[in-house]
Parts: sequence; C-alpha cells; structure tokens
Amino acid sequence: MRAICKKSCIFARIACEKQQQIIHNNNTDMSIDTYKLTSMDEPTDEVLSQLMREAAEEAAWKRAEATAQFFNQLKSDAQKIEAVW
Repeated sequence: MRAICKKSCIFARIACEKQQQIIHNNNTDMSIDTYKLTSMDEPTDEVLSQLMREAAEEAAWKRAEATAQFFNQLKSDAQKIEAVW
C-alpha cells in the first residue's frame, strides 16, 4: 500500500511541475496584446500591472467626466431657479 501511495505522490509532483512549466512557458510569450482574460492563464506581473494601470486611467477619466457633468447640471438647475426668482 505504501508503494502505491509513494508512486501516486511522485506522479502528482511530476504533473504539478509539468503544469508549472507550461504556465511559465505560456507567460513568457504573453503581452498585453496577446493576453486573454480567462481562468486558465495567469497574467505576468508586467501584464497585470499594465491592465491595472489602464483600468485606473479609465476610471479616473470616467470620474472626471461624471464630475463635470454633475456640476454642469447643478449650474444649469441653479440658473433655472434663479430665473424664476
């Protein structure tokens, strides 16, 4: 029984090492242009950093647009109320 358990542990370790090699080989060819967001591939640190930077830039842009739109609407509403008074 121990021999079978020992063999299965060895096979599991080999399979894990092979999987890590495949992931590493896939990640070495990865760039922001070739990366697909799936559960199968982990992005490299560089790709992840670029994805996060682009998401932050887009969020900042949308926040600035929303803020400008809010204050423009606020100014417009204030002018309408002032005209009624």
